[in-house]
Amino acid sequence: PAASADRYIEQFLYDLYADPYELTNLAGFDSHRAVSDHLRETLIRRMLQAGEAAPVIEDAPAITSGQRKVDEAEINL
Repeated sequence: PAASADRYIEQFLYDLYADPYELTNLAGFDSHRAVSDHLRETLIRRMLQAGEAAPVIEDAPAITSGQRKVDEAEINL
């Protein structure tokens, strides 16, 4: 989508500490849903502060992550 679109779909989420070369895209993983939600809320809030309209950001297609888990404390890092 173009810049300033009113609708986006999540496409990319990387853990730069564990995966600095961005080899594993975590967008859509159920283990990282809370991280994606937090980032979405932060992005929309900052867009509103900048005077832009709040877009709709759709979740990436869901992926069951098996053993992956994100600790609640890591979400706000």
